[in-house]
Amino acid sequence: MQRNLFLWLLGVLIAVWGLPLSAQKQKHENTPLRNETIYIFGVSQHLADSVVYISGISELSGQLLDKKGLLLHRNQYAEQFRTFLEKEHQLTHQTVAVFFAKNAEKALKKWQQVQRKNDKKKQGSITLRIRNVFRDDFSFRYIPSDE
Repeated sequence: MQRNLFLWLLGVLIAVWGLPLSAQKQKHENTPLRNETIYIFGVSQHLADSVVYISGISELSGQLLDKKGLLLHRNQYAEQFRTFLEKEHQLTHQTVAVFFAKNAEKALKKWQQVQRKNDKKKQGSITLRIRNVFRDDFSFRYIPSDE
């Protein structure tokens, strides 16, 4: 009797947990997308290292943004920068973030802000240093959408 009640409650719990996930997926599928030209750059750091890598700003046309203005495939762009650092600089376990804007001035302003915030910042007893990755060495490549 108790076992049946436990299994029934477990089934209800799993069903309730699954509802928000299915609603989110359906909501994303119905979100209108729009093509935009964006200006994107990446920031990477190994959390036990004192060097912060910041890429140059790349212009990418035809990028899909959702209704809220979020860039689709953000994780794939972060992976491009992570892969570059692994192959070219033999850096592993990097934490990567990408930033973008819809116009060049805003992207440059954000890039400068990230530079200022990380340059000579103390992280425990370590002082962070910036290492720029220039556009001649790395630039983001367009990722076609499958939608």
